[in-house]
Amino acid sequence: MADLTPLIDLLAGDLAAERPLTAAVIAHIAAEYNFPADELDRFFTTRLPSLEEFEVEISLSRLFTPDSDLRARAFALVPDRGLTAEEEQEVVERLGERGIVCPLRSGSDDYPMAMVPVLLERYVRLLNLRAPLDPEVARLIQEAVPEDDRLAARHWCSLPQWQGEERSRLLAAWLAAAGERASFRLDRLIYLTGVVKSYRPHDLDDLDRQLTNLADALDNIDANPFFSEELEESHAEQHQASDHAAARRAEIAREQAITAALRADLKAMAAGDE
Repeated sequence: MADLTPLIDLLAGDLAAERPLTAAVIAHIAAEYNFPADELDRFFTTRLPSLEEFEVEISLSRLFTPDSDLRARAFALVPDRGLTAEEEQEVVERLGERGIVCPLRSGSDDYPMAMVPVLLERYVRLLNLRAPLDPEVARLIQEAVPEDDRLAARHWCSLPQWQGEERSRLLAAWLAAAGERASFRLDRLIYLTGVVKSYRPHDLDDLDRQLTNLADALDNIDANPFFSEELEESHAEQHQASDHAAARRAEIAREQAITAALRADLKAMAAGDE
């Protein structure tokens, strides 16, 4: 049985931290329950306790969605095997026992909100703490990944798209090649994780084909909103589209560099298999 106290301490601290009450949430409360912005205090004290669980989740869950940084720090506190269903439920129950109150802020006003079970359950579930980390992948993270990136790498390598023997083999092969070439970068792992999620490659050849197609597609994207260089030069300073195009070109260049680096890793992986 895992010691869950450090994990629960981390999550309780995050849940008790002040959160901005977003315009979207305020608008939903006003439209759905007829409590305008100047009556939010009354909504939280009198109306919220009477809502059905699904109504609470729809209204407030977007405020309690853990980000990737918190998920990485939380995953570092669980065994590589992941949590069991019973351990995950224990986390939810022990968080509930702490009576956590989250201060929601709108402008200069605070609205203390006691955490309710439906939000706790969703929050813990989204942490993905039941996902196992393949033992070989865990070993390679220790060897191939710079220390500063290991927590984040453990999180990304435990996501659903890397689960299963086939995907674990693919991930381990890439980590091994990146380690041998000293080419590991966290942004490459994140990009590769997205590729695997979208295209579901079966093996190295399939992944290489998909990265090649991505590289070709990136090479053929036209991010310029102007039909001629002269027009761009004359309107660039005052034309908002030029800023968008410059940002898009920079993003395309970044993706091109990442796909090129990943394809170089794949070549090293293929050479190692020969």
